[in-house]
Amino acid sequence: YPDKWWAIALPTYLVATLFFVGYTYVALNMMAGCPLDSADMIRDPSTEVTSVLFGAAGEIPDIKDIDLGVINRLLFSDPGAGGARTPTRA
Repeated sequence: YPDKWWAIALPTYLVATLFFVGYTYVALNMMAGCPLDSADMIRDPSTEVTSVLFGAAGEIPDIKDIDLGVINRLLFSDPGAGGARTPTRA
């Protein structure tokens, strides 16, 4: 039978290794990501932008960013100013 020392040492080494692997995984992912103040966190060259809020009835639209001007018109426009709150349809 193995020595009693290994009954404590082996689980300790395994737990320490798991913590090291977890910490390293998180650290590498944080290093690979954009800084939080980067403009790439908002929009990058591969971002698809649309000005259409709603598609045709029964259609499942692709995932795209909606232009900020469209959102501002929908949220902050005066409802009596020519129906500006009416969303655009595809």
